[in-house]
Amino acid sequence: VWFGRDRPAYMSWQPQRASWLESLPDVCEALRTEPEAGVQVGRLLSDAAWTPLRESAAEMLRSPTPSYRDKALRELGPAVAGLLVSTAIVAAAELREEVVAFLRQDHDDLVVCAMSALRAAHKTKRQTHRESGLDVIARHCAARLEARLARPARAADDWSIELPQGCRCELCQTLDAFLGDKTRRTFEWPLAEQRRRHVHSTIDQNELPVRHQTRRSGRPYTLELSKTDALFARERETRQHDQTDLTWLGRTFAVR
Repeated sequence: VWFGRDRPAYMSWQPQRASWLESLPDVCEALRTEPEAGVQVGRLLSDAAWTPLRESAAEMLRSPTPSYRDKALRELGPAVAGLLVSTAIVAAAELREEVVAFLRQDHDDLVVCAMSALRAAHKTKRQTHRESGLDVIARHCAARLEARLARPARAADDWSIELPQGCRCELCQTLDAFLGDKTRRTFEWPLAEQRRRHVHSTIDQNELPVRHQTRRSGRPYTLELSKTDALFARERETRQHDQTDLTWLGRTFAVR
């Protein structure tokens, strides 16, 4: 009932389970009053909770839609925090290291989840920061943010857009070549309906800053692509957000 062992994988995560994990530290504190059996039960609960949490985070990382992916990973943060704090309470060092290693993968999208967890748990005691691995995660996030902020800001005439990894069909390779061109802003592309639909879907699914519409004259119709100024606005917003997070880490976790 608690962990849905017999449920299909796609049902492995539910909002109720997230709320339950946020309360797991209180459960573990109560269990700790029985030093042997209670602590062992707390470890078993924490281990069982991590499996669907890890699977759900991995599934969310595979989502091609940035806004959904970020929102979903951010919402997992408090549950991750609850689990990490629980590992400190019941001294589940091996599980703590596994969770910390997962969050420290070479994947920028996981910084969203990790920062959400840090914000959810930052008011716990400094000792808990160390025992739960939160301080290690804080240093990792700071390093990732510093590296991102150290990259040169986009030049005013750089219109290149990176197409996320995914489909590598002939259409997507042509789209990738247009997107990656720093100077080219528009592309008129005669395509049949099914082929246009695939390009439309790729742009929309990845939320690319590209306007796309069909000019319905001639055969086949022409797909008109135009890069938009949102490219620059998004990058400015991302850099501002990264700087805000880095400042908060320095103030809250004494990360330098």
